[in-house]
Parts: sequence; structure tokens; C-alpha cells
Amino acid sequence: MWMARSPGKRPDAVLILLALLAGVTPASSAPLAIKGDVRDGSGAAIVGADVVILTGADIEVARVTSDAAGAFEAECPEATGCVLVVQARGFAGRRTLVRPSDLGASAVVVLEPQGVTERVTVTPMPGASQTTLETPRHVTTLESGELASRLFVTLPEAMRGMVGVSVQQTSTSQGSPFVRGMTGQHVVTLLDGVRFNTGTFRPGANQYLAFIDPNTVDRIEVMHGPSSVEYGSDALGGTIQVVSRRAGGGGDHFGVQGGGSVTGSSADRLASATSFVTGGVRGWSFLLDASVSSAGDRRAGGGDDSRSVATRLLGLPSSVLGSRLNQTGFRQTGTTAKGAIRPTASDAFSAQYIRGEQRGASRYDQLDGGLGNLVHFFDPQTLDFAVLRYDRVGLGVIDTLSARLSMNQQRDDRAFQNVNNNRAGLLSARTDERNRTRVFGYQVTTASIWARHAVSLGAELYDERVDAQRLERRYDPLSGGFDAGVPVRARFPDGAGYRTVGLFVQDGFALLPDRLHVSLGGRYSGYAYSQPASGTTPAAMVPAFETAAGQWTGAASVVLRLREGLVATAGVNRGFRAPNVNDFGSIGVSGAGFEVSPEEGVRLGGRSIEFGAVGLDGARRVETLRPESLTSYEVGLRAQGRRVSGTMSAFHADVTDFITRSVLVLDPVPLGTLIGGQPMTRQDALGATYTSLASTPVFVRTNGGHLRMRGVEGTVDVTVTSTLSAHANVAAVRGTDVATGRAPGLENGIPPLHGFASLRWQPRKGRASLEAYTMFAASQERLSGNDLAQARIGGMRTADEIRNFFNNGAVARGLVSQGVLSATGETVDQVIVRVLGPSRLPSPMYTAHPGFWTLNLRAGWRAASWSTVLFAENLLDRNYRIMGSGVDAQGFNVGIRQSVTF
Repeated sequence: MWMARSPGKRPDAVLILLALLAGVTPASSAPLAIKGDVRDGSGAAIVGADVVILTGADIEVARVTSDAAGAFEAECPEATGCVLVVQARGFAGRRTLVRPSDLGASAVVVLEPQGVTERVTVTPMPGASQTTLETPRHVTTLESGELASRLFVTLPEAMRGMVGVSVQQTSTSQGSPFVRGMTGQHVVTLLDGVRFNTGTFRPGANQYLAFIDPNTVDRIEVMHGPSSVEYGSDALGGTIQVVSRRAGGGGDHFGVQGGGSVTGSSADRLASATSFVTGGVRGWSFLLDASVSSAGDRRAGGGDDSRSVATRLLGLPSSVLGSRLNQTGFRQTGTTAKGAIRPTASDAFSAQYIRGEQRGASRYDQLDGGLGNLVHFFDPQTLDFAVLRYDRVGLGVIDTLSARLSMNQQRDDRAFQNVNNNRAGLLSARTDERNRTRVFGYQVTTASIWARHAVSLGAELYDERVDAQRLERRYDPLSGGFDAGVPVRARFPDGAGYRTVGLFVQDGFALLPDRLHVSLGGRYSGYAYSQPASGTTPAAMVPAFETAAGQWTGAASVVLRLREGLVATAGVNRGFRAPNVNDFGSIGVSGAGFEVSPEEGVRLGGRSIEFGAVGLDGARRVETLRPESLTSYEVGLRAQGRRVSGTMSAFHADVTDFITRSVLVLDPVPLGTLIGGQPMTRQDALGATYTSLASTPVFVRTNGGHLRMRGVEGTVDVTVTSTLSAHANVAAVRGTDVATGRAPGLENGIPPLHGFASLRWQPRKGRASLEAYTMFAASQERLSGNDLAQARIGGMRTADEIRNFFNNGAVARGLVSQGVLSATGETVDQVIVRVLGPSRLPSPMYTAHPGFWTLNLRAGWRAASWSTVLFAENLLDRNYRIMGSGVDAQGFNVGIRQSVTF
């Protein structure tokens, strides 16, 4: 944020450090008063509004309520600046930043909760708040009022339409946002300032963000581009900060407030309900909330499934398997408990616990939507997240101090059978997995202001432990069920440990007061991975292995105010991603096939080649993985006017030592040799190996090379009239493998140009609103070999895969009887020729990912403490899917949300 303290000589960095170490306290003035009024859009006073005063480090320092005239008065420490959070029954909340120059006895801050004119973010610089106009990084926010006006099943779906964010869904219960062409373990997620990513996050899409109950979220902040200085490993594409609902109450008089909502929609047969209660009195507050949701099988646009296994492998319309997507329903519950106490004006203690659970979820791209398996459950999927926090305002030269102790436990259990199913899907092995990752985190962050410098220091340690088991079970005809199973090598080595440590410093200062702002930062991060030797049978054996390394990163950026409401930005940022538990030790079935760990590839003396290669030219020896590095250069322009506002950013990023999925090539080995605990079934002429779990060769992860990512992002907001406004955003990223000039082998591809546009009508004095909007994406012509191989994207078909499904999965589904495809009367050889052509060579369904656009409406009505939102989505019932998804998006969909507060 812009520092507006009285100008003075910039202190030397060494003197600052000595002062910090010595505990010297700089002269500071007494807290200054904030006076303001809370009014609605018509100018009428709002009585009893909850006004919370936060420091830049998100520390609560005061809480008051507006009086009978809508007025309030509170105090704020001058040095840190303050964020005002105003909430009133029947209104959307609002956050606004108050700078030191705004404070004083005569200052008046008028807040109108019905229309957010200023966005405030805490993500770019831990320990300090900034407006999105003035931050040196490109940040977009999604506020609570906007969340309430969106229809979604999971939290990731709520982010659709945010600038530069493309939300992939492997199945309806999952969601993984892309930021600047990257997702999964290349994007950091924070939950209330605590790292949510764990060492078992996999490349490409993952389901873990969907574990967070969307009904307890207050706002979402997305910082675009690398942010490893602030948040360490994984922060290459961007950072997503999820902020949960704050506890209310705690004013001069005891009070309780609460509310709830019910939501329903047709395409997913969604039914959900949520409720919360919060309250307290001076010095303490609490919050309790709970929610439950049930989603049925989805109906996609036109009642079709664009990647149906019946279409991909048999050339039949997807309608032969029904008009809804089978096994896409699930149930989700969430609970949150928070408590806070402020024993003094300077100290605060708080605790929170968040529980999320999904039941009945499946991975659709492994079922009817792709590979044709009959069983692939993700059940249960659970999150247990707890934080103990201590905050201090004023500690010598330290303006604010925050310390957190956290526990983040994620459970990811699965059960699946491979594609070689028999008529009842019983004789093939069923694999049951139990995977649990538990992370204990320790964080300390301080923020101090000296003259025109805002200095943030921090240290963190995350200590992880993985518990994993895998059983392979066979059908027993005598008992009519599965046997107890035998242990095989788990997806992750049981007992694997992963520890990361980070130390960082950031300094933001006004080189030219009110004109040129500079931000500098640096971090050292270290990581250590270990896996103990385990297993009593050859199929379950895991050798002992450990490795460790460190990484330095830095960032520099400037914000130049060209004139009032117009700023230019530029920055150089370096990010990195350390190999994690998933990289070092995981095995198992992925979207493209069966994978083994790099450690096993090294032990077998393997080499790696690109999928689809016709020779061994370019084959590389499999080695222990190194960290990925990214260097990004970015420029931007932001404008905020009375009627028109907008942003534009352009970036260029180079990624080196990128970890990619490659085909494992071995010298000739006997059939039955165990690879990743699975017996090898065949080996082709190049030396690629195969198991019964997939028709594609065995894969391994290697440091694959040099990628280049270039892109632009932009938004525009226009106030057409006093009642009519328009918004649009668009983003495009182009990725290139520098060595080949082709599209890089990112796990789920790179989203094409995509965006969002809306036209909104809302009278300032009225209670109704109406909005028409569209989401759109261009076609993606640049698909890598990895994209084409995936059933969810290119939909590659091979003769062997068609034959296996025809004789097994198609029989179990009733599509084939006595060796004949019932719909056409064809034999398997005739189907192969019809689908692949006379050559019978492998070919994809799609050589480009299709573009799309949708037409949608939503209308709202507010009356006292009640509000209603009506939705009509995909009015043209178009069939489409987001790039990289394993399931098509909703078809024509109507929904309603009814909310009440008290």
C-alpha cells in the first residue's frame, strides 16, 4: 500500500536490522480515531451494522456497531493502516482500506455496503493490506456478495468467470483452477493464510480444493504469477487464498446473529442447505456453521457425453448409456467452529476447526466418461483443518506479529478395477487404497513500518507424514464376494516424510512519495524427503530412500502512479517447485496410464522417452528429480475512473528443469517382472513396458526440459448508466517446449483463450437485480502428445483398447452379446476397422479441443433479511467442457437460492 507517513530520511537497512535485534522502539503516535457512517445505496443510515477494524496483517484491533444515526467511531494503530470490514443484515459485506493519511479527528469514512468500489487484498505481501489497484502484483478477488450470487456445487466451480482462471473438473465432485496455464501442484492454495498444499498434491488437476466447504467462505483472492518469495514451493502459476467467514459479535453489548440458505438446481439435481450462528461481547467472539449438499448424476448439454467410452471405443452415441452421466453424484458435508478472545487491546488468541467430507464420489473419466472401468470410487474424501493463532499489535519496532500452529489432514481413499472387466466386472482385481496426509505447520510473520518502508519478515516449517496402504482383492466364487486382499505397493510409500522450511523478507517502500513504489523480496527454502524400507512381499516392497535440497528465490517490482486512478506496474519474479512426495514416491493409475516412481526407474536402470516417440533418439537416463524453476517478467496497467475501470497484464515466463511424465524404457526383462508392484505383461520393440492396469506404457517422471509461457490478462468495468453496468475479462496463455517448438506436455494441457462478460441492471434504491452473462473459450489447437493420449482431452483409441473393452466392459454394460455389438450387429474386428480405419493405427477422437460460449441469466431480490437469487444457465443447452476436464459441463440448468439472516 502507499505509505503516507510524514517524509523522512530512509533508514539504512543495517540500522533497521540492528534496531530489530536490539528491540529499539521507534517513536509512535497514539492510535488515531476513525469516524464514519454506514449507509445504504439510497443514503439512508444503517443501524446496528457490524464494523470490524483490522490491521494490515488481518489482526482484529477493534469491533463496534453503528448507532441510531448509522455512525461509528473506533481506533486504529497509525503505523499499520487499517481495513474496515462492514457487515449488516440483508446487505452484502464490504471491505475498504484506510491509510494513515486518512486517519484523524476530522476524517469521515462513508461506507455503502451495497456496491463494492474498492478491492482489498492481503495476499501479495503477508502482513500488509493493499488495494488491488496499487498492489505490485496482479490480484483478483471474489467477495462474499459475489459468491452469494453464483450457482455452484463445489468451491472451485465458484471461481468460474474470474479473470485468468479456468476451472478444470475431473469429475463433478472435484475441481482444479488453472492460473496462467498451470494447476495442481504448480499453484499454491492457502486457507486463512495457512498452506493448504501438501506433499501428495499431484501434477495436473487434483480434487483437494473441493474439500473446503464453499458455504463457509467469505472471499477468494487469486494472485497471478509466481509468488515463491511469499509462499515458497509450488507458487509458479499463482496463489489462491481462501478466507473463511469471520466470527461476528464482540462489540460493547452481547449479541448473536446468524443465517442460512437453501439451494437447488436441475442439471446436477443439487440440493444443499447451510446455516451459521455467530456472536460474542467485548473481548470474545464465536462462530459455528454447518452445511450439507447432495448432487445427483449430471445432465450435460444436449444430454450428450462428448468423451463417452461408447463413442470413443465403439463409435456409438453416448445416449446408449443414458441421458445423464452415470456415477457423477455425491454428497458433501462441512462444519466450522471458531473462537477468539482479546484479553488486552494488543493481544488476541483465536482457534478454528474446519471439517469437510465427501461421500459417494467417483472419477468419471475412468468410468463411462473415458476408460470404461466399472468401479473407480473416491470414498471417503475428508479434510480436518485446525489453526491456533496468536496476534500482537505493537512489540518494540515490530508493529504486528502473527504466530500460527496448524494441522492439515487430508484423506484420499479410493477403490477401482481396471479396464479388463468380465461380464459382471468381478473377476478382475479390485484395488482398495487408503491414503492420509497429515501436516503440522508452524508460522511466524512480522510487519513493521519505518519511514516509507513496510518490512515483512517470516519463517515457516511444515512437517508432513503420509500413511498409505493398498490391497489387491480377487473375486471368490465360493463366497460370492472379494477376498481379504493381499498388500501391494501403495500409491505413496507408507510412512514417507516431507519437511519444508522457509525464511523470507519483503520490503515495500515509496521511492518517490505518492508516485513510485518499489517492492523487493527474498526467500530461502529447504526441503527433505524420506521413505522407510517397508513391505513383506515382493509386490509391496519399498526400498529406503531420502534426499534434500535448498532453493533461493527473489522478486522485485515497481508501481508507478501516472496520475490519480492510473498506475503502471512492472516486475521480475522467480518461483520454484520442489519435488514432493507425489513426485518422489507415488505409483498408480493416472489419466494417461500406470506410473512408477523415479526412484524405481533409477533402480531398474531405465531411460525415458516422450509418449508417441518412434525411436530412442533423445532418450534420457532416469535420475533423481531436481526442483523446477520459473523466472517471470511482467508489465501491467490499471485504471480506476468514475465510469470506466480496467486492468491489463502481460507476462513472459521461462520454466527450467520442468518435471514431466515420460515413457519408461528398459532393457529386455522377463515377463512377470514386477514394476511398481505390478507384473509386466509385455514389452515392445523400443523397450517400453506394460502392465494389466492400462493399455498405455508405464510412465515415469523426469526433469523434462525448458518451457516458455507467454500470456495476457485483462478486465474492463463500465458504468453505463446509474442502473446499468458491464464487465468483461479475457485471458490467453501460449506454452511452448523450447526444444521442440511444440505444445509442452503439461498434465492437463493449457487452457485456450477464455473469458467472461456480463451486463447487470440494478437500481441503487431498488431491491431487485438482473444480470445476463456469458462464459466463453476459443478452441485449443495446440495439443501435446500427452493431451492427445488422455481420454478426457484427445481421446486416443487403440485396437487393443477397443478389443479389451468390447470383450469386457461393453459386455458388462449390455452393449455386446455373444460377440456382437447389439446396436450394429458388428464383431469386434469390424468395430475396430470402423473406428480406426483400415490401417487400425491409433488415432484420437479430437485433434483440437473445441471452443464454446454460453448464455446465462440470474436475477436477485432482497427484502429486509430475506434474499432470493434465481438462475437460468446454459440457456442454449450447449454441450461443452473446460479444457482438461474429465466431465462435460452442465446443460440447461435452472436453480434457486433462498437466504435469510437474523
